[in-house]
Amino acid sequence: LIARLGIETQYQEQRVLALWPKVVGEAIAKEARADAIRNGALFVSVPHDTWRHRLMFELERFRERLNKAVGGEVVRFIRLSK
Repeated sequence: LIARLGIETQYQEQRVLALWPKVVGEAIAKEARADAIRNGALFVSVPHDTWRHRLMFELERFRERLNKAVGGEVVRFIRLSK
């Protein structure tokens, strides 16, 4: 039904946002919020510089785990912002 309606991409993107806390874990989800995804870019708000620096080393792992969770290459890269 989702494919017939032509909203498969939007559905997968919303799943990525919903799965963010589960994929990254509770502690990180408290400090980093997945806000939006556009054209394969996942935008994540991280208010604290210390957390932003720490997460930079784990972005590829998060990207891979999110894509695995949704069953496709939905997230091409993750952008961190304040």
